[in-house]
Parts: sequence; C-alpha cells; structure tokens
Amino acid sequence: MKDLLTKWNVNQLTVEGHEADDIIGTYARKLETETDANIKIISRDKDLIQLITERVSVWQNLPNLEKTYKQAGLTIGEQQVPRGYFEHNSETWKHFYPGLTDPKQIIDLKALEGDRSDNIPGVRGVGEATALNLVSEFTSYEKLMEFAQEKSKKKFDDYCKEKELFNRSPYNALHKYRKDGEMSYRLATIQTELEKLKNKNASTISFDPNNEKKLEVFEELKFNL
Repeated sequence: MKDLLTKWNVNQLTVEGHEADDIIGTYARKLETETDANIKIISRDKDLIQLITERVSVWQNLPNLEKTYKQAGLTIGEQQVPRGYFEHNSETWKHFYPGLTDPKQIIDLKALEGDRSDNIPGVRGVGEATALNLVSEFTSYEKLMEFAQEKSKKKFDDYCKEKELFNRSPYNALHKYRKDGEMSYRLATIQTELEKLKNKNASTISFDPNNEKKLEVFEELKFNL
C-alpha cells in the first residue's frame, strides 16, 4: 500500500509511537490555527468526533445513510457532501449523543463504556446508555469519580436513581475498575499537539495524485480497470 501511494504521489505521514488519529488530530488543530480553512476529516472512526469544532467536521461513508440523516433531523441531499457521506459537524453530532454539550466528552464516554475495536476496556459493567447518562449529568469522567469518592454507595445511588441515570448501580464498578477507567480515558484521547510535528507547516500539505502512475501500478497489480 505504501508503495502504491508513493507512486501515486499521495502524501504519507507517520510518527513513531503514535497512531493515525494523533497525527490527524495534530494536523487538524494546526490547520485550524495556521489557516482560515474549514477542515474536513474523512473517516468512519467515531473517535474523531471529539475533534469537531466550528471549523472541523468529520465526513463518514456509512451503510445506513438514510437512518443516520433521519436521526440528525435531515434528509439525504441536504448536506454539501459527496454522495454516500454524512457530515458530523458542530450541530449534527449532538443528535447522536443527547445530553452532551462538547465533542470532547466522547473521551469521557469511552472511559466508561470502553471500545472493543480499539482495545479500550472501560469500566466493566457500565454500558452505553448508563455511560451517556452519567456523562450528561456529571459532564466528565473526572467529576463523576470525584462525586463517587465523596459519597457513600447509598447517597450515590439515591442521587442517581432520582435522576434515573441507571438501572443497576455502577458505584462498586467505578471504584473497583478505577484504573481501567483512567487508562481508558488516556487511550481514548486523541493527541492534538505531537511534539514531532510541532515545526511542521500544516498548510504545505497537498493532494496532487499522479493518475498516470496510478494506472501503471494498477496494471502491475492486475487490477480490473
């Protein structure tokens, strides 16, 4: 794949010890700071939603497109995106995480519910609905843990039951798996200030593929054109 992209004249960037999300996050913030551009991140990775701002959005190519648009209160064709895509922006993302007010709270959700696809354990026993309710109420994983540490199980449960935040108390799990929660928070956080990219000029990034070379490589690989 790297050889194909190189011959195709497509820019590639790797930073040892960091995943693609961290590079994307760093460049999104650099472009936002160094230019007046509106930044579009094209990926199906929902973790990238935490990067959304007024000028940063995430375009996703999704299988259940009509359902996604409907959930956002839109119809297909209303957004200025390529066919088959949906744009998570500073307005639409809220429809998928009711109760949250900041895209960065996606990190707090992951700290609690985890994410098997990214090997993020979360807090065992805390599911998606409970995690969303808890973050909506306490605004962050940190504030939730502060509350849980200050209160007895009874006071914690009484408060949360009054707010209808869960069916089964997560109090014991929050304490027992606290280290897992803290680790999950770190793993779910996309880095936006990688030191190795500090002096890179984000505005020099370009996409100027050599289509002739691409066709040559495709023929070498016996692709059907």
